[in-house]
Amino acid sequence: MDVALENAVSPYGVAMQTILLIDPFHSGRYLMQKLQRLGFDVQVVRTKDVRSTYFCDEFLYDEDVLVTTGDLQRDCDYIREATQKRHLVHGLAGTEASLEYSDRLLSELFPTQWNDPKTTSLRFRKSAMQDALAKHKLPAIDTVTLKHGMSNQHKKSAISEFYKRHSGEIIVKPDASICSAGFRIPSSEDEILSYMETASHVMPLFDEMELLLQRRVRGRQYFANTVSYNGNHHLCSVGEARKEFEGGNVKEIYKELVDLEAFDSFDIAGYIFAVLDALDVKFGLSHIEFCCDGNDCYLIELNPRIAGLHGALNRMSAGRYTEDQIDVYRHYLTGKLPIGSRHGIHRSGNHQTYRTVYLYNLNPQRYQLAIALFGELESAYFCEKLKLSEASGTTNLMDVSMFVILSHNDQRIIEHDMRELLKLSHVH
Repeated sequence: MDVALENAVSPYGVAMQTILLIDPFHSGRYLMQKLQRLGFDVQVVRTKDVRSTYFCDEFLYDEDVLVTTGDLQRDCDYIREATQKRHLVHGLAGTEASLEYSDRLLSELFPTQWNDPKTTSLRFRKSAMQDALAKHKLPAIDTVTLKHGMSNQHKKSAISEFYKRHSGEIIVKPDASICSAGFRIPSSEDEILSYMETASHVMPLFDEMELLLQRRVRGRQYFANTVSYNGNHHLCSVGEARKEFEGGNVKEIYKELVDLEAFDSFDIAGYIFAVLDALDVKFGLSHIEFCCDGNDCYLIELNPRIAGLHGALNRMSAGRYTEDQIDVYRHYLTGKLPIGSRHGIHRSGNHQTYRTVYLYNLNPQRYQLAIALFGELESAYFCEKLKLSEASGTTNLMDVSMFVILSHNDQRIIEHDMRELLKLSHVH
């Protein structure tokens, strides 16, 4: 049982301050319910329909959800009028897929308390992220954009030159995407050309995106979850992401929290904060993915919203460190977090391992077997069903049927329990 979430109260006596959540498609229910448990009032705003069932949640279509029109002034007036009898104090963007409009709305509603809409592209376009990192003298991944206006011959020449430059060690992915959708590790130039011809490049929640070629960085992959407020940054958790690469595709196996000592003498908090500054993040929650090759750390992407997977990573953080991103966000809003406080990763005496395991493409029968098995595992901590399906043929995060959080002080038990769970995954 997730005791940290179940027992969450409001020790600071927040007098029903209202938080605006714009398109809370990622961990939206977890975010909304946790804010409410901490004593906040929540108003959901939806700027677009949810085409993917993975992100669609019933609360997004409740009667009290405010639906925008795309007219900035009209929408701001509508939101102000709808919340005029409430104490509206701040807001959060819920997905990178509508960040261009979310940034405009939030900066208009909270003029000194949100990020600059002029730099929005730095926070959701992967090519712009790498350009900004290079500009700020941070390690950047060599990237080429296959722009919509380029002729086929121009694209072929760019692909050939880039492929040879990196001896075939490259990846292909959309400039903006979610859940690893559209990611590909090509084995030849011809495969890239074929991929360009057959892929629609229309990502879930996004309009059509340009494709990127990037140098493939080999090394250990990590994630970090942060909260920013008025240019101050707080590192809530860091973890390792274990993935498999088969047939040119990526499959995430698990994510596990790690302590800062895992990076030896490298100042990982300093690196993360430098990335946030380079991408002009001054407010909001962020989920950051990066890779360390033994010499440098390279940003894979920044997601300017709460960590996804229906709250799994924040559940681990709350269990290990007593607080998650939402707790820290509350501290900033109430003035309880000292300026200059960098992270809370050492505050808890809990040294148990916390690992989120992904189960893909479960049909109803395998789901029932997984639930029964979970109840017998020594390291069982929390599990949640996301969707049931037969094998889809893909293993991006939108194919996850269920996630399971394991927690124990004996790593061997974690490994054993994970192996038992993975036997039930239809694709493994």
